[in-house]
Amino acid sequence: MKFTMWRDSGGRRRTEVVIPLAMQGRIFIDDGVNWTTFFPDTKVVRVHPSPTPDMEDVDERMKLIRDNYRLEIDSKTKVAGRAAVRVVAHPSKSNDLETQRFYLDAATFTPLKIETVDGLGNVSVQFVVRHIEFPSHFEKSIFDLPSMDGIRREVGNPPTPLKSREDTERRLGFRPAMPKNLPLGFKRQGADLMDWHGLTPIGIRVSDGLVRLIVFQFKIGDGPPRPGRPGEDPKVGKTVGDIRIEVRGDGPVAVRERILSEYVRILESRARSQDPR
Repeated sequence: MKFTMWRDSGGRRRTEVVIPLAMQGRIFIDDGVNWTTFFPDTKVVRVHPSPTPDMEDVDERMKLIRDNYRLEIDSKTKVAGRAAVRVVAHPSKSNDLETQRFYLDAATFTPLKIETVDGLGNVSVQFVVRHIEFPSHFEKSIFDLPSMDGIRREVGNPPTPLKSREDTERRLGFRPAMPKNLPLGFKRQGADLMDWHGLTPIGIRVSDGLVRLIVFQFKIGDGPPRPGRPGEDPKVGKTVGDIRIEVRGDGPVAVRERILSEYVRILESRARSQDPR
């Protein structure tokens, strides 16, 4: 995928897809409050709460990184014509996790390139900047959507924190799997109930500090909890009875499958024992 991104000093981002052709012109705007997606072919604008606030606990994230990775600065190089420092994160708990290489602009620490290296030494470029500018200012309207007739706006309600076990089960229609311990150093960071066009999935956020995943659980017939974002692969999932579990995010498939197995194990155990608790 090829895209153009604008980002201001306040963290607002506008991303416009260039390639592939099927997604060309699609626009994503994240202002820290809302994540807005514009689909030019159907003239639909979808608005969802921004995921940015969920990523702001820097101290907790750094603790997880220290627990699960060994960090080193191993070289200086150039990316997109800019001097860059390469920071390497070596996983310390599992070969299923990939080594990650972050190329940061030496002057601004802006990420210029991200690579992953699997256990066999295969290098995959996840993200690379081909051209970058640092203008002193640009038009604020860059964070506005195109103006045209016939646009249909769809707004999703913000997620709501879990109130109680009883309320959660009543709204979902089932008791979700909530394992106390997760493999590979992952920790649960939060869980929310979603109200998305009448659907009610639960989204459980888990992370090892660098890899961030969301485990969705919903009843069959409810459909996917939300549209995927660029690069998301919703294929790591399993259905247990009438409950669907999907692990979405940027982690390797093997890692998402390990996380998925913990949730599946709980639901399958309940199904075998028919334990309503």
